[in-house]
Amino acid sequence: GTLILSAALLGFAGVQLSRGRRVPVFLLAWFLLLLAPVLPLKHHVSEYYLTLPTMGLAMLGAQAFVAGWRRAGGWRACALLAGGLYLAASLPAARVSARSLYQQTREVKKVVAGVARAAQIHPGKVILLAGVDTLLFWNSIYHRPFGLVGAGEVYLAPGAEARVERAAGLDLAEFITPPGPALDAIERGRAVVYDVSGLRLRNVTAGYAALLKAGGAGPPVRVHVRNPLMEYLLGPGWYPTDTAGTRWAGRRAEVRMAAPGSGASELHVWGFCPEEQVSAGPLAVAAEVSGRALPARELRQAGPFHLVWNIEGKGEMRVAVEVGRTFRPAGSDRDLGLAYEGFEIR
Repeated sequence: GTLILSAALLGFAGVQLSRGRRVPVFLLAWFLLLLAPVLPLKHHVSEYYLTLPTMGLAMLGAQAFVAGWRRAGGWRACALLAGGLYLAASLPAARVSARSLYQQTREVKKVVAGVARAAQIHPGKVILLAGVDTLLFWNSIYHRPFGLVGAGEVYLAPGAEARVERAAGLDLAEFITPPGPALDAIERGRAVVYDVSGLRLRNVTAGYAALLKAGGAGPPVRVHVRNPLMEYLLGPGWYPTDTAGTRWAGRRAEVRMAAPGSGASELHVWGFCPEEQVSAGPLAVAAEVSGRALPARELRQAGPFHLVWNIEGKGEMRVAVEVGRTFRPAGSDRDLGLAYEGFEIR
């Protein structure tokens, strides 16, 4: 059907061009020109990329159908045949697509409404979600809709990310809670776990805590300092997270974390450097791992930063970072160093 319709459109465009009518050729070019900008994105395939390009083909098809219908005899029969082929192919596909989207929206509604109810039952607690699959994550959780229904912090439960297929260039780490922080939060009564895989959300906190204990939940290799479940890993030097979701530190700040099994690793630290810290020249940033000093790095410009140190060791570590100077914003009583986002040992 697709080959027949394509041949019919090309034939119609050719006939019209031979008669000096360029509109059909323009509509064919419309498809190619609007599709061309996304062709280099070979790892990002999305159906909505075809929406604008296929408008040209739709108008060309409509023009060809009207032209055939206005001519008597066999041309009208050809127009009806082409229209029938199009409907026979597109209507079943449209029905399947509509049903799929309907089911996906029902799943999203179930989770968002369920989280809203869980937030009412457990006010102030972090909600961890288990049983999340790829479609549910990318259709709902990735877009963080829960603040719209009065829920606070919502993350994937430990291990739930195994069912989520990663998208190229997108990091899921900020949505994931490692086993150690999750178990600590559950035991302190700061978090609950809900399974979303059934007809409705189900509280599975007790069973999940038992699984985490059996698996041995120690400090993670990656610490997001803005994550409230990871506050117990922060040592001296930190200020509370502000309303913008930023966590500032003073001159020196400490984090407790773990290194992977191998002895040679890298310590990664990233965050934001304000203009005040580099206006007077490069800012020195020193690091210390379990009491061993590492060479200082320099920040020379304001904006996001990412610093890396080579380290040795494994198991639990205490990591400290220290800046060469601090600044005090007008009207504030806090001496600020840098705004940090995360620490990771790779």
